[in-house]
Amino acid sequence: MPTRPSPSEINIAQDARKVLADLKKALPAILKADKAKKKTGGVNAAFAKTFADTLAQHVAATKASSSSRTQAKSATGAEVKAREALSAELKSIRDDVAETLPDDIETQTAFGRGRSLEPKTTGTLIAAASDFEAAFETHALAVKPAGVNAARIARLGKMREALSGADASQRGKLTSKQDDTGAKSKLLGTLKKMAAQARKRLAKVVSASAKKGKRPAVAKSTSPRKRIKPRAKKTTPSETKS
Repeated sequence: MPTRPSPSEINIAQDARKVLADLKKALPAILKADKAKKKTGGVNAAFAKTFADTLAQHVAATKASSSSRTQAKSATGAEVKAREALSAELKSIRDDVAETLPDDIETQTAFGRGRSLEPKTTGTLIAAASDFEAAFETHALAVKPAGVNAARIARLGKMREALSGADASQRGKLTSKQDDTGAKSKLLGTLKKMAAQARKRLAKVVSASAKKGKRPAVAKSTSPRKRIKPRAKKTTPSETKS
């Protein structure tokens, strides 16, 4: 399930959208004032376009970040599953050899005696599997009664490769997640700064309009006005008799 943006991220993005909408409405007045003062740069049409583009990029970056988080979580789950499977097989081989050859300490050592085979570290398990495969070439006849044969070692090799692949995939997904999160955070910071800059310029527009005594234009209603009928004059009993 995709992760949702934090409340602070949502607030900054919503604020940026509102400020951008206000800026677009006030842009004609801003351009007129800048033209009178022969001012270039700052909060102008180009700024508004960049603001809008940055907002769109942030939306895309948020989606990408959410997707990369989901993929990283899935890749981590796959890596853990592969790690646990390899650990279980390594322990099974170690125990079978120890049970079948209780007096052959050398062979037992070659197949994991005194070695940690817990599913904690990927590198440790991959190294152990490689050592088991190498040990089989030397102790194939000795471990045959324990059920450790070429097919079982081949299966172990495939499990080792699966874990190695899952680990590489996880690393790649985590890197993408980190990159996407960084890109989103950078855009969010830019939006925050641009919104503050635009809000400051909008405040000047409002201040200038207030000094000139201008009121914001209000759209006239096109709906027909209802005529209010005059209330009937109440008559007193004396007036009725007369």
